[in-house]
Amino acid sequence: MKEQLLNNKYISDSDFTMLIYRSIEGYFRLMKLYEIAKKLLEENCHNFFVAMNFDNEEYTYNRMVDLANKRNLDIEVSMSSLECSIVEVINILRTMCGLELSWLDEHRYIFESSSDKCLSYLEEEDNTLKFYTGLISNLTTADIKRLGQNISDEYILTLY
Repeated sequence: MKEQLLNNKYISDSDFTMLIYRSIEGYFRLMKLYEIAKKLLEENCHNFFVAMNFDNEEYTYNRMVDLANKRNLDIEVSMSSLECSIVEVINILRTMCGLELSWLDEHRYIFESSSDKCLSYLEEEDNTLKFYTGLISNLTTADIKRLGQNISDEYILTLY
């Protein structure tokens, strides 16, 4: 139904362009937030994390690009121009924490079969929660801006 609406020639080019722009902007914002979160983890020596799956968002993005091309619309979106809030980054970090905790739960056997020198599953779970809680509670708007500026603008999109 939505695709039928988008292909409808009765939607003005300006309305259609705004619809496409908002969708593409949302995808790029999500990618920027994810990059900021990964850099925060890296800066805090936390190189292990479970990657988030963006297949649905990527599919929608590709469909929007395709639809814009069919209507011959020019749409420019620059990742560097997108502002990211601290709340948005915190939401990504919470999701990443949840994914990491799920991974730990799925791999409990690692902790059960390890020697006594290794942490137990509950200790590792507690350490993970403490790490993310500390990271989130110490996060500042300045951190977000600093890390957001260093993200390459490889996602600039111009449709012709």
